[in-house]
Amino acid sequence: MPKVAKDVCLCGFVVYCELSLQVAYGTWVEKTTHATAGNYRGKLLGGIDAQLIVKAALTGRRISPSMRPTFCCDNLGIVHHGNHPKHPLPEKQRQGNTIHVFKHLIATMGSNNRMQHVFAHLNEVLCSNQLTIEEKLNCIADRLASEALVKAVASNTFISSCSPFEDLRLLVNGIKVTGSAQQAISSFWGSKVAHELFHDRRIVN
Repeated sequence: MPKVAKDVCLCGFVVYCELSLQVAYGTWVEKTTHATAGNYRGKLLGGIDAQLIVKAALTGRRISPSMRPTFCCDNLGIVHHGNHPKHPLPEKQRQGNTIHVFKHLIATMGSNNRMQHVFAHLNEVLCSNQLTIEEKLNCIADRLASEALVKAVASNTFISSCSPFEDLRLLVNGIKVTGSAQQAISSFWGSKVAHELFHDRRIVN
């Protein structure tokens, strides 16, 4: 929702129990930078949020091999990362630090998780009775996230950008690096040197 804020990303999650038919839901809204915030990061935050909720529910309990929580997302890239949690990431991976936390949570969950793709915004083209339960839950998550963004921006209330279970955090010039560390450091160094040369040599009046 760039018309509301370009340096803010958001997520909504819904947890549904097939046995009790109970539903839990929540939202996160994060303020970072214009370059970092975006739809992809928001989807990742939602994935981390859902993993943390299920991890908390499973902690200290016996996990049967037949237990296989299904996590749905409307982004194919995130579904791929979730289904291959032990695959390494390339150095230039966009949102690499957040993906690392997401994959770590899945790899250490202790249950046989499964990621499943679901198409987004189907409520705009189909009637409610034509949607699967996963599609309905995804539509609810999107609506919750949109409402949360407006409230967060109005109240200037955001979550911390320090992700749980984040084992490495790199800051360059006080700004958290979310992608390529090499690119972030090179860009900052190049900009700094350019400014020094500009002021030392007085290229222009």
